[in-house]
This record gives sequence, C-alpha cells and structure tokens, in this order.
Amino acid sequence: MARRTPRTPHHTLVEPQRTHYLELERAVAELSDPVGDVLALLTEKQLSSMLERLSRKSRTAVLQELRTPSVGQPSIHAVRQALGALRRCEGAQQTYIVGTLTQPTLDGMWDGLFTWLEQGSDQDLSELEELAPDRTVLLLTGLVQWRVTQHAVPLLHLVLRDHPLSSWPAKGADAVVGACQAFEKSYRSRPAGSQPSAPAPRPEGMPSDSEESAVSVEPVSTIDLGTTAASATQAERLRGAFALAMEVVT
Repeated sequence: MARRTPRTPHHTLVEPQRTHYLELERAVAELSDPVGDVLALLTEKQLSSMLERLSRKSRTAVLQELRTPSVGQPSIHAVRQALGALRRCEGAQQTYIVGTLTQPTLDGMWDGLFTWLEQGSDQDLSELEELAPDRTVLLLTGLVQWRVTQHAVPLLHLVLRDHPLSSWPAKGADAVVGACQAFEKSYRSRPAGSQPSAPAPRPEGMPSDSEESAVSVEPVSTIDLGTTAASATQAERLRGAFALAMEVVT
C-alpha cells in the first residue's frame, strides 16, 4: 500500500516562524504518541458520528484505508472494525485518517483561529472548544491539524493547556504550550508582506495506491488577512489544505 507522507507547513513559512514551527515539532515528539493515547479513548459512537459528518467520498476513502466495508453508511460491526484498525495506524497513515475525520471540526473553527493568531485573545481561544462535538474530538483535532496548517497551532495550544491527558508528562505538555506561544508571537510580529503562504487546494479525496502525486513545496501566493472578506477567502482555500498536506510515496 502506498504511504502518505505529511507535507508540514514549515515548507511555506518564513523566518522566524519556520524555526519556531520546527521547535514545536520537536516538543510534540517528546510526548511519544499523544494521538494514539487519545484514540484509545475514542468510542465506537464517537467514530460513527465523525464518519457521518464526512462527505460520502471522504468517508469511503477513510474506510477503504482502514480496510473496512465502505458501501453506504457503515454498520455497527464495520465501525467496530474501523476503530480497531484506526488504533493500529501509525505515522503518516494515522495523520491522514485522523486529519480527514477531524476536518469538519476544524472547518467550524477558522474565524476563531484567525482571530487568535492576529489578536491573541484568551477568550477567543477558549471559545474554540465549544465548537467541537466533545473533548476527545477536540483533542484529536488539535493534535493533528496543526501538522496540516500552521493556522491550527492555537488549537494545539488550547488542548495541551486546558485538556492534557493525565498520562502525559506535565513538563512535556508545558513545553508544547510554550512552543505554540513562541510561534504565535512570531506570527503576530511578522513584518508586513511576510505572511505565510498556503498552497492552492486540489480536489478532495485520496489517490489510489498506484497513483503518484507530486506536490510543489513552493509558496503559491501570500495570504492576506487584512480584512474580514480576505480572511474568509483564505479560510475557504485552506479547507482543501489537508489533501495537499499528503504526498503519496510508493
């Protein structure tokens, strides 16, 4: 099976945001397998709800990746089988599947994420958790989506600050929060015209195992967040960013 390798946002970041983002990656790596820890808490009911929120195409892609029957709405048995397979996933495959499952949750958070990155209001950051179906989904969204778009770093900040699992070392969680804050500060203090760039979206869906896709690491355009309308436009473009964050490596 082809493996999908995440293309992390630092490819399109400028300094010093790039350096802070790489430092954040190192801090998260010290937590070992936080996504796996949360998947151990995920219930069949929660997974079924997450699958229902996906488009039929995305749902089919996820179930096929998990080698689970993917015709129509998954049965209770199929969801149970999918959950077991999901918990066994690692690396890029885990990121791809959890990222797809949590994309609808992230889609509802764009306004709050942009506001936090630009203004840094604790109230705005805390309000993000109300947009997630439950704590488990919030944790999964925060732990994965920051790898897809730098604009989700505040969500990682939130879940490690306010909702860390008791099994995670407090020192490690604090280090991640500190790395998030350093990235956010550098983002807010960036010079005019040096905003990070986002790649243009491609059609939603997962390539077949025989497919090879080449994704350019070069920035496509500069993100303009100067107005509400511009922010909305960029949010729409970034809704397709998860697909571009994965590259097939045969």
